[in-house]
Amino acid sequence: MTQSEALEILKLANEAIKTYSYSEVELLLDRLFVETNDNSLLADANRILGIIETRKGNYTIAIEHSTAAKTLYEIASDKKNIALTIGNIANIYWLQSEYHKAIDSYNCALNLNGEIENISGVALNYNGLGNVYRDMMNYKLANAQYVKALELYESINDQLGIANVIGNLGNVAMNLSEFTLALDYLNQSTILFEKLDYQAGIANNTSNIGNIYRNLSDYACELEYYNKALAIDQLLGHKVGIARQLGNIANVYLCLTEYHQSLEYFEKALDLYEQLGDKKGVAITLGNAGNAYNSLFDYHTTLEYYGKSLQIFESIGSKQGMVYYLGSIGLVYADISKYSQALEYYSKSLEISEQLIKGRVSASK
Repeated sequence: MTQSEALEILKLANEAIKTYSYSEVELLLDRLFVETNDNSLLADANRILGIIETRKGNYTIAIEHSTAAKTLYEIASDKKNIALTIGNIANIYWLQSEYHKAIDSYNCALNLNGEIENISGVALNYNGLGNVYRDMMNYKLANAQYVKALELYESINDQLGIANVIGNLGNVAMNLSEFTLALDYLNQSTILFEKLDYQAGIANNTSNIGNIYRNLSDYACELEYYNKALAIDQLLGHKVGIARQLGNIANVYLCLTEYHQSLEYFEKALDLYEQLGDKKGVAITLGNAGNAYNSLFDYHTTLEYYGKSLQIFESIGSKQGMVYYLGSIGLVYADISKYSQALEYYSKSLEISEQLIKGRVSASK
């Protein structure tokens, strides 16, 4: 393989990250690993595979590729890419609810980006820290990190970064039930995305506006915005977005007690997530479909779906998912008067929940 061929593969791989079209690119990257010994190319290939495996929910493999990339970048003293890869590793820890590790890694990347005066990198790391603190429900700290990121993006006139962070500020406002403020932020962000013709960002904000209406129990508006987001994702061929919106629509029908229609949409979402190899998406959708079966008093199928969801969350190390579905299984056993089994699952859920709380307290110090 010539260097120009290898660089073309990496270019295609970077494009695939944007469109979530991985299968063919993974085969090309596998070929690159066999046919080149150029450390610089191998570092980039490992970094990209780390991102792909993260999105698919294969967090252990993602860490392996990202760590390999970091090692190769360190050999080349490529500080910018070292920082980028550490940030990617931080993102994995965040998704696994390993908040202390995520914060440490983001701060490490932030310090390195500061050392080389990579302002966009520092802003990206502050945004990442905001995501972690938001998940930890420390909204004051989350907001502070997002504001830092926003100020830096504004200082370099990075309109895409500005739009992303304003959207995140809207999500914090939504978490705080400040829905008017949340809509204001999301609309500001959407206007910027429209100027940039960044359709993926518009779709994401449109979906988040739907989430606001869900919190307000305005199901008609919620459904309207999810369908708008779905239409954009379909035009983009953005399968992850399509799956997400199908799942959102299914949840609306679940709230409207239209259970069979809800299950139809969950099955469509599940099929897409399985095609993508997105384990977290599969787990969430299985659990939500379980909620529909629970509402239909089909406890056997409910336990089956909750159990499958729990197994996936355990396999990817998602403690939040484990807490939720251990508790959900416990509730089903309580409903069918199997109290000893209910207590067993409640206890397991409580144990992991306490671990998460301790981690949040430790990470906030």
